[in-house]
Amino acid sequence: MIAASHFQEDIFRFIREERGNLVVQACAGSGKTSTIVMALDHVPSRASVLVLAFATQAAEDLADKVPKGIGVRTLHSYGFAVVRRHFRAVVYTKFRLPNLVRVVLGNDPDESDDRDAVAEIVRYAKGALASTPEELDDLIDEYDLEQGELSLERGELVAAAARVLKLCRDPHCAGAPVDPKRGKWSPEWRLVSPPAPEVDYDDMCWLPVVLNIPGAQYDFVFVDETQDLNPCQIELAMRIPRSPEGRVCALGDRRQSIYRFRGADASAMGNVVRRLGATTLPLSVSYRCARRIVDVAQRLAPEIEAAPGAPEGLVEDITVADMMERLEPGDMVLGRSNAPLVALCVSLIAEDRAAVIQGRDVGEMLVRFVKRSRQRTVAGLLQYIESWLGAEIARLGCREPPRSTRGAEDKAEVLRRAADGADSVARVIERLEGLFSNDVFGEIITLSTTHKAKGQERERVFVLVDTYASDRSTEEENLFYVAVTRARSELYLVHGDVSELDDMQFAEGGEDEEQSGG
Repeated sequence: MIAASHFQEDIFRFIREERGNLVVQACAGSGKTSTIVMALDHVPSRASVLVLAFATQAAEDLADKVPKGIGVRTLHSYGFAVVRRHFRAVVYTKFRLPNLVRVVLGNDPDESDDRDAVAEIVRYAKGALASTPEELDDLIDEYDLEQGELSLERGELVAAAARVLKLCRDPHCAGAPVDPKRGKWSPEWRLVSPPAPEVDYDDMCWLPVVLNIPGAQYDFVFVDETQDLNPCQIELAMRIPRSPEGRVCALGDRRQSIYRFRGADASAMGNVVRRLGATTLPLSVSYRCARRIVDVAQRLAPEIEAAPGAPEGLVEDITVADMMERLEPGDMVLGRSNAPLVALCVSLIAEDRAAVIQGRDVGEMLVRFVKRSRQRTVAGLLQYIESWLGAEIARLGCREPPRSTRGAEDKAEVLRRAADGADSVARVIERLEGLFSNDVFGEIITLSTTHKAKGQERERVFVLVDTYASDRSTEEENLFYVAVTRARSELYLVHGDVSELDDMQFAEGGEDEEQSGG
């Protein structure tokens, strides 16, 4: 077992000897999970302890490492237990929110974009603990939630979202078609009382907070990946320590705060420090990255340090052509957005090299876009894409201040590439389903956006440098920092335009070639 660093010793000493709350500012690869497990030995023996992990897989991994009697949960799991104990026999359903939106807006097929926009506003409102019309209106601007071809005016969107949000507060309230025989295709929907109270995923954290439902409390609460929490999750976590002597140890890396688009609080670490009146301590030794990789990371995070005895490693600036020659199964390629990854994945598949883009949910979202276009020809689909993009650019440009069009342009470019040379819309959908997957380990080249790669690592990582913005905003710096710190031994900084690769066509004649990418 690796000996504790002096940073870890300071953390353990604080837990053992002090009485206040603690926020640990950790660097990439600094062993947050190991630090939590080791810190448990320094908590008073009779104290009740809960460890909060950000994701289910992380919670399962931690549960295998902590001593018996230590609770390990995600915040959603904890919140669901609170709701279930309060409402009795409550059930989870992912259809609750869309069904309640149908109650408010109806089920007209031509107004699906309106329903999607209202549902998205409600999801962000739950995470941000927003409720007033003014707060909902601000969320639309902050997270660019007026997506699609909408028939509702801004005020109508806000009013609909406010009504849906109010309905969501009562798990005994559900939506159902007026004509049960027509099922979800019924044009009219009504409120009903379901056989058992219902909640969806966002409700698990939101309802205990907005309804002020008390939950189980603990003497000591460890919170992992604090930088990824939204305001609702932070509020729920802060209610778990036993009052007044309960303590919190929150760990996170403010430089890995990259999930603002999901509603994560970009200032989560600082807000938790202020909320708890906490002492802050660093955890700055990276046990993941070789020394030369740490040197690159230090340009963005001067506090990160290489571990004693860490190998020298390799960092090299190369061209796109060099990358194509060097890529091997097991390597990871990271980009800022999906469009260049599609171009690269297509080229690799054309060379009969196994490759996949990480993110089945991205593929599913793009497939939904294609299906919603209701286009029967590829030419019609391409025209629809251009029309949609033009409308999005115009809409975003009219906002005050003007909003970035980068996401819309990336989405359009991915769809164009998937449609290039296809003989039918069905073929476009098949390509999208084959390119994107969550099965990214093993003898395969993995392509991923930085957002999707967070929490992962590989021996060799290729970063498409020119896909990252040069504006040096905090978000862009964080994204690049996360990208370079995915590499353990070798980091290749790839310069050039991936779209200029020679063979950008899908191989229409060979099913096996395309399937090798899935």
